[in-house]
This record gives sequence, C-alpha cells and structure tokens, in this order.
Amino acid sequence: MNKLPALKLGKDQERRLQAGHVWVYSNEVDAKETPLKSFSAGQQVAVVSQRGKWVGNAYVNPHALICARLVSSGINKVLDDELLKEHTKNADIAIHECFIAPNDLVKLQNWSVKDALNVGTQVHTSPAQFGKVMSEIKPRMAVAYHFFNDHNTREGVLKLICGVYDGPLALSVDYMVFNVKKGEDIKVRMAVIDEDIWPLPSITEKKPADPNDRVGFSDFITGGRVSYPEIVEKVYEDTNKTSGTSVPAPD
Repeated sequence: MNKLPALKLGKDQERRLQAGHVWVYSNEVDAKETPLKSFSAGQQVAVVSQRGKWVGNAYVNPHALICARLVSSGINKVLDDELLKEHTKNADIAIHECFIAPNDLVKLQNWSVKDALNVGTQVHTSPAQFGKVMSEIKPRMAVAYHFFNDHNTREGVLKLICGVYDGPLALSVDYMVFNVKKGEDIKVRMAVIDEDIWPLPSITEKKPADPNDRVGFSDFITGGRVSYPEIVEKVYEDTNKTSGTSVPAPD
C-alpha cells in the first residue's frame, strides 16, 4: 500500500463519501488536525475519518470550497502512471492526447525551438510520447486527439507515433464513430451529418408573447425606420390566407 499524507475529516463527515459522493468540502475537514494550507494544489492525499479509517484517495485544492475530489475509494493505491497502465492494458479503445510535432510548431506557427519542445513535450503529449503509451498498454484501437488534424500536421504526427507504435491507430476528427463488438475488428467510420440542417421544431406548445414584456425600440431606431405598410399588409394577407388565420397587420 502506498503511503499518502492524510486529510482527516470531521466527525461523521465520511458518511456522504461512503454513500458514493466524490467531493470533499472544506468545512468537512478537521482543520486543526490537517490544515488545508499544509497541502499544495494537485497533491494526492489519503482521506481518513475522524477515527483514522481510510475512506479513499483524493486530489486536493486547498484554496477552494470543494477542497478535494476522490479518485479511488475501492482500492488504496496512488493514482500514477503505473496504475493507469494497469487498468488500461489491452483496452478496446484507448483515447489519449497527442499534440502537433514540435518541428511543425516551429514551421507552421513560427514558434521558437525552445518553446515548441517545451509545450510539445512537457505541457502536451508529443506524438512519440503518445506512441510509447500505446505500445505499453496495447489497446485494440489507439485514438490520438487534441491536434489540428490536416494535411500540414498529419504526416509529422504519424511519423513520430509509428516510430514507437505499430498497432491499430486512428487520428481523430470531429464526428468520428467507433463500432466496438466482441470478437470483431473495431470499425472506424464517420457520422453522416448535414451542417445546414434546420433545428427540430419545439416539442412543447409555444405560448404567445406577453405584450407587457415588450421592450420596444429606441428613438434612434424608430427615427430611421421605413415601414412600407403596403408591403407588410400584403405579407400578412398572404400568410393569413395560407394558414387560415386573421392576424391583423400592425398600425
């Protein structure tokens, strides 16, 4: 069992967490025994009851009302790369961030080499790092996301991934769909969409507007308005005829 610093709760404050909730509020913490200011943001802790019984492991934010978030309540292990790899080994689909190749950040965005390497490997996951993760967990389908996937970037991303990983791979784009069935290859396809489609009509009855809620127009707007009443009256007439209504035209 990995040893983590304890975040002690007040009396009976563990009940909500044991019922399945994951958030710890700052007023639930025994601030005398474990003051929140002694923790750093993002630090992992072992949440314990007033009697010292383990409740779960959590990440801490000592500066917020919700000061901790449980990440493990059934297994007392530190959430680290080894635990994540253990639980994703041979997964059907593994989706992981994969950023643009550092060389392309320099070429396409005019970044300095230093910044491109820092952001491309330390802030984000480089294609080579993505490939290394997938080579270790060996999913049935590896999915790379979080980069602008086009003809300028795709070749560089693929080259670096394939340098360390040779398994099934999809470079994600919007509307990509994965069909997963036991005993069958995972199918990757694109959803059929129409970007110009009209929204569906309301499924609830529309209520008429309340005239009392009318805001009206400013003097500046009404002062420059040309109403063309003969045109508007014809529009009302034709629409009423089509709909079998008798909505009066405005004065």
